[in-house]
Amino acid sequence: MPDIERVTQATLLDIDITSTLSTAAYVNRMLLQINQRLYLLSQLKSQGMAVQALHQLGLFTGLV
Repeated sequence: MPDIERVTQATLLDIDITSTLSTAAYVNRMLLQINQRLYLLSQLKSQGMAVQALHQLGLFTGLV
């Protein structure tokens, strides 16, 4: 069918679906988000944010 675009990966409701049913795309996306959050927390700590406030921020983002 010429009018239908074929893709090898799609994301629906934050779930990656690939043609091979691989979880690699999901894992890579999660690792990227974790690295970004750890970098942000390290920047906040280097600017003087209290450790207790960093823990509360981490707990809040974990719950959300």
